[in-house]
Amino acid sequence: DFNKMMAFWRIYQNKPASFYADLVIDQGTRQQYQCNFIPNSFKTNEVNGNLYRVNAQLEVVQNQPNLTADIALIKDWEV
Repeated sequence: DFNKMMAFWRIYQNKPASFYADLVIDQGTRQQYQCNFIPNSFKTNEVNGNLYRVNAQLEVVQNQPNLTADIALIKDWEV
């Protein structure tokens, strides 16, 4: 929820450190990634009353690559 996210952000500001987030990136399924906030990218905008939009940019460390999956993924690009 919003209060928990803001508490996390305030603590991160005092002591920046990597954290884990569940993201959908490489394989189209949710996976855990190591992340860091990009400086000055965290923004909150009130949408309506107690409804807020939170935006942030993350630096995400790539998980261990799966070479077999990568080869299959680009197979149709080979000449």
